[in-house]
Amino acid sequence: VTFYNSHKTTEVEKTGPGWGDNSLQKIGRCTNPSLALINHSCNPNYDRVSRGRVTLGVACKPIAEGEEIVDIYCQPFVAMGKEERRERLTKYNFSCCCPACKEDWPQMAKLPASLEGLPELAYKAGKDCRNEAMARVARAEGELEQVMLKKKPEESLAAICRLLEELHRLVRCPHQALTYWESRLCELLLHTAGSHW
Repeated sequence: VTFYNSHKTTEVEKTGPGWGDNSLQKIGRCTNPSLALINHSCNPNYDRVSRGRVTLGVACKPIAEGEEIVDIYCQPFVAMGKEERRERLTKYNFSCCCPACKEDWPQMAKLPASLEGLPELAYKAGKDCRNEAMARVARAEGELEQVMLKKKPEESLAAICRLLEELHRLVRCPHQALTYWESRLCELLLHTAGSHW
């Protein structure tokens, strides 16, 4: 029961002056039967942040009304190939059928990096509004750059969320920019959210 209903617990180790310079150290496991009910995807849409006996679930990408909230039980598709993920997931007694597995999404280095010149199906924004969508992404990137210079984590969280919203309006998964900024959002949440509860 413990194996299927526990989650790794980590602690931030201060290893540098900025929030991005810190590292995470595993300190144990916690049992949370409610969180254990959340199913797996190799491209999760939420992450957990814990402080003491409280765990906060945070969306790391837009979740539509009625859409399932999904966790990750192993490494994400960007870090590990499909066959290795399948092998790791066998201990949970299911075969993953998430889009990343069904469509065999590539790992990070092989994902498209540019927002321009993608196949038509890679875009959410139609041709008629794509230039405006790209302009909104560029504005959000500029705002994020300015905010990150201030080194204020709370403002950085909001700016990363704005950028991700614009990226998700422009392109579909998988894309390197989406994956990179979702990862940075989760990283920043782990380093900052617990200190404000």
